[in-house]
Amino acid sequence: MMAVWESLARDFDEFVVFARSYTNRPAFSTCGRVRFILLPSLGRRQLSFLLSSWLFVLYAVLKRPAVVVVQSPLHGGLPANMGSRLAGSRFVVECHGDHYMKWRHSGRWDFRALAFIVGFVLRNADRVRAVNPMQATQLVEGYRVDARRIRVVPYRVDTDVFFPTEGDVDEQQAHRLLMACSIVARKRVSVMLEVLNRLPATFSAVVAGTGILEDEMLALAQRLGLQSRVRFIGQVDHARLAAEMRVSGIYLLLSDSEAMPRAILEAMASGMVIVTTDVGVISDVVSEGVTGRFVPIDDIEATAAAVVSIATDPCLYRSMRQNALDLACSMYGWDSMMSKYRTLLSDPC
Repeated sequence: MMAVWESLARDFDEFVVFARSYTNRPAFSTCGRVRFILLPSLGRRQLSFLLSSWLFVLYAVLKRPAVVVVQSPLHGGLPANMGSRLAGSRFVVECHGDHYMKWRHSGRWDFRALAFIVGFVLRNADRVRAVNPMQATQLVEGYRVDARRIRVVPYRVDTDVFFPTEGDVDEQQAHRLLMACSIVARKRVSVMLEVLNRLPATFSAVVAGTGILEDEMLALAQRLGLQSRVRFIGQVDHARLAAEMRVSGIYLLLSDSEAMPRAILEAMASGMVIVTTDVGVISDVVSEGVTGRFVPIDDIEATAAAVVSIATDPCLYRSMRQNALDLACSMYGWDSMMSKYRTLLSDPC
């Protein structure tokens, strides 16, 4: 995110970021052209921003910024809305994730109250950023946001970190599978292990991530005799994940529900072919037979067959790999994302 702020800061005389401090007092710092005002931490993240972020209203009235961007309609959304209106600033709201939609359908009063706040902030924004077309539709239908105010600006891939290996393609990479996810029920790590168990011994897998089912998945791998063929490497930073992606060939996403996981884009930028369930808006990125293969949820045999069809056909693997790489770099690279983001901040209301 820092790289995005640094780039955007060149368009303005002053670029200030309000964020949460990890102490009980405010702090101030500067990094390049970006100034940080860190609000005091008053407890849990949600409570902290619902309370201390109201200090922004005073700042907005005194400084009268040209544009106010809030990265969540909940955390800081109300004070950002009030501050921008009092200062006459353009008000932009970003939406990340799909939890906002779940709150609307919850029977719990507190979730319904949060949904009310989110809806109020979204409907009063000059522009709303959605990260994919499905989310844009949900905002219109679920929160009655004016479609003319919504702009789709997808996640970007950091191609300085996620990039393929140089030189000739090692076709044996197609025999190395990778999953990067929380190890929870909906991610279906157990299905991956069952798939690996049905594949020839030349296939291996890496699981990057942690979760409540980690011990259970380790035990399942042992029962299936896969200890030497699968590695659980835990939660890793981007550099380590990128390194694992560069030496792997097929990225597996077997979830029963998703929005648009950034890891798929990072895998494609690393030169990986995607085998995935057709959930969320993944079909906006993955094309059947072009950049990957779709498989039914929980269908072990179909998933194993899809993996084998890619790994045993060098021409198909090379073609899909190049298609995935080209798409990730052209549509989700830095230049494309920054162009759309600048339009989000500057186009007429």
